[in-house]
Amino acid sequence: MFDFSHSGYASHSVLLRQAELLSEVGLRIGAAISPSDEAIDALLARLSEITDTVSEKVASANDDLLQVADAVDVLLELMDNAPDAVVSNGKLHTLIAPLKGRLDAVSRDIGLLV
Repeated sequence: MFDFSHSGYASHSVLLRQAELLSEVGLRIGAAISPSDEAIDALLARLSEITDTVSEKVASANDDLLQVADAVDVLLELMDNAPDAVVSNGKLHTLIAPLKGRLDAVSRDIGLLV
C-alpha cells in the first residue's frame, strides 16, 4: 500500500510557512507605514484569503487521493485473492468509474490552482 500522507503533510507545512511569511510581511509593512495604508491592508488580506483557499484545496485533494489509493488497494487485494473469478465489464466499470471521477475532480481542482 502506498503512503501519500507524508507528501500531504509536506505540502501543508509549506503552505503553512507561506502563510506565516505573508503574516510577517504584513506586520513589517504595517510597522514601516504610519498610518496604515488601506490599499496595502486590502492586498495583504486578499493574499491571506488566497493562501487559505489553496491550503483547503490541497488538503481536500490529498484526502481524496488517499481515499482513491485505499480503494485501488482493495480492488487489487480482491484481484489477488480471487485470480480465477470472472467479473463482467459492467461490474468492473461500476467499481472503477467512481474512482476515475474522483481523480478527474482532483485533477481539475489542482489544475485551477496552477
